[in-house]
Amino acid sequence: MDGEWAGAVGTVADVAVLLVVAAIGFLFRSISSHSERIAKLEATAEAVDVLDEVKDVHKRVDSVAQAVNNQAGQLIQINRTLGNIHKALIRPPE
Repeated sequence: MDGEWAGAVGTVADVAVLLVVAAIGFLFRSISSHSERIAKLEATAEAVDVLDEVKDVHKRVDSVAQAVNNQAGQLIQINRTLGNIHKALIRPPE
């Protein structure tokens, strides 16, 4: 009976080892999957940071464009004023 008992214990031990190996394999696959997901999330976070920087640059470019448009409008008005002064000076005396 001891031989049968030893064989049964050996079989149970073998099954336990196989279960532990399977569990370890599952954990490694799970960790690998989580590592891939974390890498994707980190890449997305970096992309978000880039998007924020692009938004900041866009705001700055918009403010420069507004300033240039303002100066262009002022130059147009100066040109009109100088044209009126020029017409007044060239006009023949009455």
